[in-house]
Amino acid sequence: MKRQTSQHSTINKADIDKIFLVRQLIVSDLSSPPSLKNLSTVCGLSVTKMAGLFSQIFGDTIYNYYQTIRMEKAASLLKMGAHSVSETGYQLGFVNLSHFTRVFEKHYGVKPKKYSFGESA
Repeated sequence: MKRQTSQHSTINKADIDKIFLVRQLIVSDLSSPPSLKNLSTVCGLSVTKMAGLFSQIFGDTIYNYYQTIRMEKAASLLKMGAHSVSETGYQLGFVNLSHFTRVFEKHYGVKPKKYSFGESA
């Protein structure tokens, strides 16, 4: 939705490939937040250009995209019942479980424990 409200420039194929590499790197390790500097070094774009192109292609900032994917993974793990709330939080890099609960509740409108039992907001 955000993509429709701003002006966009044409993106060349090489830059699109670089941004998809950035996305792949982000989702490959959800236990630690992505470093913009490291991502830009790997993809060969400046931080500013990389962040702008990422937002243009995926409609969100790199960090918000990472956090959304992270919460989707948490929801999936909780629904499968394979992990407890604390195990899920730790697996996804949260060292503070109350922070995990707040972030999860912000995304889904319900605490992770209730979500894992199939209850909705």
